[in-house]
Amino acid sequence: PAHDYLHAVRVLKFAENFPDIGQDIDVLRAAAVFHDLITSPKGGSSPEEETKQTILYIEKLLNELDFSREKFERVSQAIIQSSAHAVFTKGDSPENKEAFILYTADKLDQSGVTAIMRYFASGGHRNRSFYKPADPVNKTGRKLEDSEYEYTVDALLFRMKKIQENMWYKAAKQTIEARNRFFFHDFISELEQEIEEQKNNPIAPWLERGGVATGMRVFDEAGR
Repeated sequence: PAHDYLHAVRVLKFAENFPDIGQDIDVLRAAAVFHDLITSPKGGSSPEEETKQTILYIEKLLNELDFSREKFERVSQAIIQSSAHAVFTKGDSPENKEAFILYTADKLDQSGVTAIMRYFASGGHRNRSFYKPADPVNKTGRKLEDSEYEYTVDALLFRMKKIQENMWYKAAKQTIEARNRFFFHDFISELEQEIEEQKNNPIAPWLERGGVATGMRVFDEAGR
């Protein structure tokens, strides 16, 4: 669900509502709809490889839709330049207009409540635990780059901040900042409170007698 058809539709709507900066609307629509067409579970293809596979897959499709070679190349550039691999891993910024708009639209869909739902859906797909039991909301200041794919809350803490810092379109940045206040304040505070309440549950000492790690191992071995 994190990269499904509805995600593509939301990104498309964001992209279509972007102010006119001379973008090719056909290129933009194709890039928005197909940018996450091929994704893999954890341990599968790398994000860079997924992007390459997506471009190979849509080449024939866009040719059948009478896209010129030039437009196909622009669609490819938009998908590559707006990817998380290009921006977050390589440190590049989108160069062509459609890539800039696609990046902005895609990251708008990774903010606020929508981001929370998407990340927990992705976490389930990747068999992640919700949070690190000993440090659920990273009060210790761990380097989340090293563990973002191990715990979903860590992934949210890392990515939502990263996206907010790497948003160059002012209006979108303001929207993301406003949406993310819910996560960084309300959601995190409520999560901390509920975890603290669980510690006061009379059954908790019995469950934790063998240690959280032991309990998690038992469930993993049982195929849960």
